Amino acid sequence: MSERDELLESIANTISSYREDEIDWPDAAHVDRWASQFSPNNQEFFLREFDHVIKQTFFTRGRVASFLERLITNQGLAGDDPFDYWSKA
Repeated sequence: MSERDELLESIANTISSYREDEIDWPDAAHVDRWASQFSPNNQEFFLREFDHVIKQTFFTRGRVASFLERLITNQGLAGDDPFDYWSKA
């Protein structure tokens, strides 16, 4: 598999939860069509950089759900009884 193919797959996997159930699952071909808006000489460089950045900044549904689960039970926010705190919020 070429580096380009690996990057297309990696980006597609990273953004797989983007607008889940609203649009078709983004696959490597989808990412490739999107990347084709850039000049051929710059596409691989762009894909390499985008893959790096999106892995650091994209909030997946799982990542957001995990953050919210930790937040609602955070003692510093909700105290000793999170149920009581949130029922009064």
